[in-house]
Amino acid sequence: GMESITRQTGQHMDYEPEWECAFNLHIKLATTISQVIEWASTDKTLLHKLYKMTVRALVSNNFIVGGEEAEAKSVAGHVANCLIYDVSVRPVSIHLPLTRFYAGIYLHLGSHDLSYDCLVAETEALNIKMTPREIIEPVLCTHAMIAQVAAGMWRRNGYSLLHQLYLYRNVRCRVEMLDRDIVCLQIGASLMESNEFLIHALNKFNLIGWAQSNYESKLAESPLDDEFMRQLSMIDEFLELLIVIIGERWMPGVSLVTEEDRLRKEIIQLLCIKSYSHSELSRALPDTTGGNSDSVFEDVINTVATFKKPVGADRKGVYVLKESLFEEFNVYFYHYTKED
Repeated sequence: GMESITRQTGQHMDYEPEWECAFNLHIKLATTISQVIEWASTDKTLLHKLYKMTVRALVSNNFIVGGEEAEAKSVAGHVANCLIYDVSVRPVSIHLPLTRFYAGIYLHLGSHDLSYDCLVAETEALNIKMTPREIIEPVLCTHAMIAQVAAGMWRRNGYSLLHQLYLYRNVRCRVEMLDRDIVCLQIGASLMESNEFLIHALNKFNLIGWAQSNYESKLAESPLDDEFMRQLSMIDEFLELLIVIIGERWMPGVSLVTEEDRLRKEIIQLLCIKSYSHSELSRALPDTTGGNSDSVFEDVINTVATFKKPVGADRKGVYVLKESLFEEFNVYFYHYTKED
């Protein structure tokens, strides 16, 4: 994985590693990547070929899923063979361009009457088999690492990791990072039996024990130490991720919505927090509507907000969300940060 990192356990890092280059590269390429996906989606044959090329590239990439052993994990009578990859001691990366590119392509398969099931036979015939478990594994590892950072387990890795996680959610990067990761997990969840998916996620967050029926009795016997507090934080992050996977459906290809619907949802959630000026709102939104972004933005904002004129020479006009739309407020909206 590009710019992969490993958790420091003994002592603090002697020096901050270089990380800006990878994000600078991502920022320069993100728009092009989105445009390539949109271009490929216009032709069935092209999309078909690109899908197989992407799967071949993913299978040949040995990061995280290459040759890892699997172990049966059981929760509430359900069993899943989970890949054994411990994020707390093994390398993990914020940058998963191939996996995210795959997620972007996958969203357009349905518009051409293609699906994973109808394409898997073709890829297996070419000896490039990729299971749903292998699709979600790199993303699950990344989100497990993010949860561990929130739990204070990566403090010895310094500020460079915190800067990377900030940019991961930042409006400049999240379209081809966070958003694609959530789509990837939704793809995996749709291709797996639901209990199996949950076990994979629980295993990656090291919460299999928490999901067992005897957890509370074991908890009563153990002290409430730092490890317990870290586990509470991991549980919180796991449940939040689960809510996002289940609830965030405002993505073309995931559900029957348009890019305008997605933009409308984004603007509503932003204006639920505070009022924005035109320039502030424009900067807070990613450009995912192509060349017509300005006109689309104007059309959508006028349907969900009213413009409040400035009351003084030193003030600026702001958009205020229409009262009837506050009921759409989602406290778990995945583009909110802890600060919001």
